[in-house]
Amino acid sequence: MTTQEILQLLDEKRVLTAPAAVAWDEVQRQQNRLNKAAKRLNGPITVTLALNLLFAFTIFLLEQSHLMHGFLLMLGLMGGLIAIKYFVFVAPAKQALANVQDLYNQEISQPAYQQGMQGFPQKFYNYHDLFRLYNLIAEGRASTLPEAYNLLEMQQFHETQVNLQEEANALQADIARSSRVSAVANVVTAYNTYRIHKDM
Repeated sequence: MTTQEILQLLDEKRVLTAPAAVAWDEVQRQQNRLNKAAKRLNGPITVTLALNLLFAFTIFLLEQSHLMHGFLLMLGLMGGLIAIKYFVFVAPAKQALANVQDLYNQEISQPAYQQGMQGFPQKFYNYHDLFRLYNLIAEGRASTLPEAYNLLEMQQFHETQVNLQEEANALQADIARSSRVSAVANVVTAYNTYRIHKDM
């Protein structure tokens, strides 16, 4: 195949995968929305749960039955917050995610999409990788498809390694911060202990 034929082939496959790529991006966006919805109102729900436990402890163990109204009020408030969280935030986000997942599944089950996958490595049959393969060929960094596959695989490997290194660096920085905080806390504790024993 000539360079122009390879570029034309990759361009055709990009056109075939574009609707699926758009649908996949929407799936990711809706998944993020669902994750955020699942975290909404967690603070107030936790506070009402803590207050309910406090009321329950006071009522049942300390026999302070006059606090039953507060317990029931907090229990109702917690139930209301959970209902609002589910029906207002989580359920619509789940439905939207299911809808876009159905759309994505429809896009990837299209006969043209499936036919375009024939004879092409499934690993690279997505819009983003096809775009990168196209650029590798167009820029002259690879002259054949297998060469472009190898180069793209190497790039993806290096990107993964860089991401892992960045995560490791962030973890080390966090550990160093925690160590400094712990050291300061130990110094303060030692000083306070010294003062207490000195005053005795």
